Amino acid sequence: MAKILYADDSATARSMAKSILAEAGHEVLTVNSAEEARVELAEFAPDVVMLDVFMGGTASGLELARDVRESAATHEAPLVLAIGKMENIEQEQLQSVKPDGVVTKPLETGELTKCVASVLESTSNRAKADYRGLRSTVAQSAVPQLWPAAAVASIYAPVRAASAQTVARSAKETQADLVAIAVARVIERMMPTIVQQVKSELGTK
Repeated sequence: MAKILYADDSATARSMAKSILAEAGHEVLTVNSAEEARVELAEFAPDVVMLDVFMGGTASGLELARDVRESAATHEAPLVLAIGKMENIEQEQLQSVKPDGVVTKPLETGELTKCVASVLESTSNRAKADYRGLRSTVAQSAVPQLWPAAAVASIYAPVRAASAQTVARSAKETQADLVAIAVARVIERMMPTIVQQVKSELGTK
């Protein structure tokens, strides 16, 4: 299950998206404007951001997509754009925000669920690759015996239990924590030697 934020100024489209995605097992929050979406990006913390490109007669969805990509807090979030069959938009404009997926309105169950599943799978694979890299760093550490078992185990758990975006965020936090723990363990193990050396030097003076 993923948390999905869908922004669209069409009540019909919002209702349809929520019905389709909820049926597929996702938690869905719908909003009717780019402004409301900006608020919920922080409060709802979605795993997938879905935006109607044209809201209120303007390409406000595309502008919001750029903001999502440029924000440090959301630039890694999977982004899906919804475009009406009769709406014209240049491919260059679409690619400027590098969407992870594009769906056509009116929304269709098969296309929407397949798009979301594909986006989540791709994001999960990237997150797992990040974790494999982190595991490799741990394994190749000059002092692997210093990594506490509980901390190392924390590398694996999110991959099985959490959303892809949470996994990616946890990877960075875990890496920082492991480095701090390793440094502390090194100092702890070296301290008796250091103390003995200082005592020895003081005794010789």
